[in-house]
Amino acid sequence: MQQQYIDRPLDNGLSNRMLVQVTAPFIERISPTTPANGASILIMAGGGYRGMAWDKEGLDIAHWFAARGVTAFVLAYRLPRDGWAGGPEAPLIDAQRAMRLI
Repeated sequence: MQQQYIDRPLDNGLSNRMLVQVTAPFIERISPTTPANGASILIMAGGGYRGMAWDKEGLDIAHWFAARGVTAFVLAYRLPRDGWAGGPEAPLIDAQRAMRLI
């Protein structure tokens, strides 16, 4: 199993990559593009546990917050269907660790 991005372009030409098969969770930090207001947010893109809508529900949301002074962290998490020992709790475990790191 190897992490990969699957292209799924939207009708309006915007990127809509699906991130699948994450074996090593990671956080992508998006810094504020206006003066930072001290707030931050952890974003976990959805995708029905088939993958993560990385652009549309992850990075695009993060950039929206960054434009408003919020530091955004987008988490690439493990999916339950990939057979992790934690099963359906794998995404929760990854989110808890991300919050501790942030």
